[in-house]
Amino acid sequence: MNFLGIGSGLDLSTMLEGLVNVAAQPKVEQLGKREIQTEDSLSGLGILKSLMSDFQTAADDLKDASLFTTMTPTLTQPSSGDLIKIESDTNAVASSYDIEVVNLASGSKATSDWRSVMYQSDSFVDTSAALGKSGTLSFQIDSGTAVDITVGAGDSLSDIKDNIAALSGIGARITDGRLEYYAEGTGQALTVTSSDADMSSFTTAGSMSEKAASAKDANLSGTLSFAADGKTFDVSLTGDETLDDIVAAVNSADDNFGVIANIIDGRLVYQSSVTGTGNDLSVTGITELATTGDVSMTSPASDAEIKVDGVSITNDSNEFDSAVAGLTITALKQSPGTGTSDVETSSVTVGENTGDVKSKVQAFASAYNKLRETMNELKGTVDEDGNYTAGKLSNDPIVRNVESVLNSMITQQVGGADQGMDTLYSIGLEIESDGTLATDSDRLDDALDNLEGMQKLFAGAGAVSSDGIADLISEQVDSYVGITGIIKGQEDSFQEQLDDLEEQYEAHSRYIESYRETLQQQFTALDTSMARMNAIMSQIQPQLAALSGISSS
Repeated sequence: MNFLGIGSGLDLSTMLEGLVNVAAQPKVEQLGKREIQTEDSLSGLGILKSLMSDFQTAADDLKDASLFTTMTPTLTQPSSGDLIKIESDTNAVASSYDIEVVNLASGSKATSDWRSVMYQSDSFVDTSAALGKSGTLSFQIDSGTAVDITVGAGDSLSDIKDNIAALSGIGARITDGRLEYYAEGTGQALTVTSSDADMSSFTTAGSMSEKAASAKDANLSGTLSFAADGKTFDVSLTGDETLDDIVAAVNSADDNFGVIANIIDGRLVYQSSVTGTGNDLSVTGITELATTGDVSMTSPASDAEIKVDGVSITNDSNEFDSAVAGLTITALKQSPGTGTSDVETSSVTVGENTGDVKSKVQAFASAYNKLRETMNELKGTVDEDGNYTAGKLSNDPIVRNVESVLNSMITQQVGGADQGMDTLYSIGLEIESDGTLATDSDRLDDALDNLEGMQKLFAGAGAVSSDGIADLISEQVDSYVGITGIIKGQEDSFQEQLDDLEEQYEAHSRYIESYRETLQQQFTALDTSMARMNAIMSQIQPQLAALSGISSS
């Protein structure tokens, strides 16, 4: 709480704040104005640097000599869909081809000879209630010795399950009110018989239904080794896994090179992604799970085959990188009607890269125009009524400096270029009154008929030349936007000014705080003195009033 002024009765607090504001405000406004100007300049430099970098990127795209010499494939697919994908390199030559996909490359597939099954009863409402059935059930695995269990009239479905589960090599459980039993392992045959009529509901020849099963104990241990085309990986089993666990272990193995395991209708299936004739998957180590044991090859790996203008070419993958010089052909699907006169093919025409060159020239002009338009805004603009609006870099000579450099670069004549194609104007890029470039499409299209001449203009003559206009522009722009460029130097200078302004703010704040404390002390002393004077006056005034009364009488 502020008690200043209580003794004197004057509004000293308001007077103090007024004096402080008068002392503080001019400097604060001055520093604030300089800060805004400096931040605007720094922001304007950032905008200028970004657009110059974009222009440099567009120039860099045109200084690559291979742009003008690389042949480009044009692909026409049949109405049934894409048959192939085409990529080209610098070795491609002008030509045309019809390509048929005879076969796609495929990996091998192997399926177990055994089928894993379980047996399932009808559903029971109450699995803990006595069934009222009695008799003997006889369990036999493959051709082994049969083992019996005795069922009494008071036994429930759960009791029967427990008795079965106690047998060696046999599993039992109750699922959704149904009794399920099975031979542990992979494809062992389980036969359950009974001579008692009451037990027919639980025999394999009676009411029990056979179902494919994978969530049962496999009882297999050891190491499975997978190999194909020189690639290998191993999977170790402890003996506690179910068939589902084994499938998961194979699919998640760290070094798995593309083998997918699955259980289909109780049979183990391996599928390898390694393609090519002779690259069949080999699995060894555990007989029941090995291709050298109880798993048979059902579909061997095969090569891809295509026909280029009727010439048959095979490969161990779907990617043909040497079938046609300079082209990589990737087969995507088999040609409809292959092997017949109605076969569908894809057509490939390899020609000059005029479309890509044109798009990059247009991108070059667009980047330049965006730069010039923004530079005009950074300098300041005049509206229709002649009113001037300052830009972020109105007072900075860098914009006019860049304008001068750009004008020189854009209008220069390139030595070594073909006569009549040695300037940007000669290929259809004309300078407008505002400094931007307009594109004459007809002249540009005519120039594109001579890609060698375009190369000399933009990239210079030869594969490693740096004498083209795009090279010169990129180098000149880099002197502004590089990490040691002109703009970076100015940005650093403006940042130093902002840091200095921050220090001036802090110094001025300290001064004002000290000034406030001084005024506070002076006003407090004034308030105290006036309080004393008021106290004295309050004592003297009655005495003076009394004297005045005596005198008048």
